[in-house]
Amino acid sequence: MLQHQLLMYPAALLFLLGLTPWMVDGFIRRSGLQRVLRVLTHPLGCALIFSLVVSLWHMPTYYDLALRHKVVHVVEHLMFFRRGAVLLVAGGQPVACAARRVTARRFSISSACSSR
Repeated sequence: MLQHQLLMYPAALLFLLGLTPWMVDGFIRRSGLQRVLRVLTHPLGCALIFSLVVSLWHMPTYYDLALRHKVVHVVEHLMFFRRGAVLLVAGGQPVACAARRVTARRFSISSACSSR
């Protein structure tokens, strides 16, 4: 269970913070995807996803299935990771913050180099 918590929170956060602006822009600019992302990152959408994912994997049938089959367990981990990423994007927008920080850092480095 600790591994699931690490997948949902620190791993998802570190993954999102590691994205560069060009990676995020290319993904978000797709017109059909913007509508889906808006629904998924809305607080009600996040609450629904959280409840469904946690409830699904705590049902005895799916819990036992994940223990018996490695592929199912990997799918469980991917769902926990995705749920954590969606929750973080909806709550604090770490992708946008990281993109701004990377851009600001590049600007300050290039300014320092050009001023010499």
